[in-house]
Amino acid sequence: MLVVFCDAIIDAAGLFDQRLLTHHYIKTKQTHIKLKIAYHLLLTSSKEKKGSRYKMLVDIVLGSKSAFRILSVLTKDPEYGYTKEEIKKATKLGGNSIFRTMNILEKNNIITGQKSGRKTQYKINLCNEYSHFITGICQKERDDLNNIDHQTATILREYIRQLSDAVDIDSIYVFGSTVKHNDSKNSDLDIALIFISEPDNDSMMRIKDVTTKIEKRFKKDIDEHIFKKDDFAKMNIPYAEAVHRDGIRLI
Repeated sequence: MLVVFCDAIIDAAGLFDQRLLTHHYIKTKQTHIKLKIAYHLLLTSSKEKKGSRYKMLVDIVLGSKSAFRILSVLTKDPEYGYTKEEIKKATKLGGNSIFRTMNILEKNNIITGQKSGRKTQYKINLCNEYSHFITGICQKERDDLNNIDHQTATILREYIRQLSDAVDIDSIYVFGSTVKHNDSKNSDLDIALIFISEPDNDSMMRIKDVTTKIEKRFKKDIDEHIFKKDDFAKMNIPYAEAVHRDGIRLI
């Protein structure tokens, strides 16, 4: 009954797309977190009626990879307060980048910081309507990625960002033990690269350069599997069936 009551509060706050905003990330702590969200939504709704809605320029505040990496950590458990050291370890970002980005996020009320002894703990600000959208989007991504661990997701982001800049690629999949959650620390990261036509020698060199750079940076072996789109669709070559069966499309 409490969960149903909270649903009614969320609807009353005027945020009807519960699936996007809150549904995914409350599954493991259903009643407690949902009640907390409902409470914050009531506060937010009340403030908005008084003309005190949080406002910001979205591209200025959120338009960087640093912002998204930080928020993807904070939204995983909205109840937990993360220190900058924990965020740095999880995101693999540099200290200056974390300082600048978190300063922007805090000034725009996306996150809040609270002193705890000699350190400050940061949380997503559930009183901000933008934060509910952000939390829903981050959790939707985690669901779509089958809850791949944060460090692996960071490697995939950097790999795809650099590879997309280097070559013209049709689609990219991650598959294998990473997706099945039976990988170990020393497991390779299996990635399928789909091209419209056979990549030429120059493209192959660019792919290898990006792979080598990411492997060195993150100390993780990457096993790239290259397919022509027509062959990949027929599933008549090694690994193609496994990608179709278990793979997660990333772009």
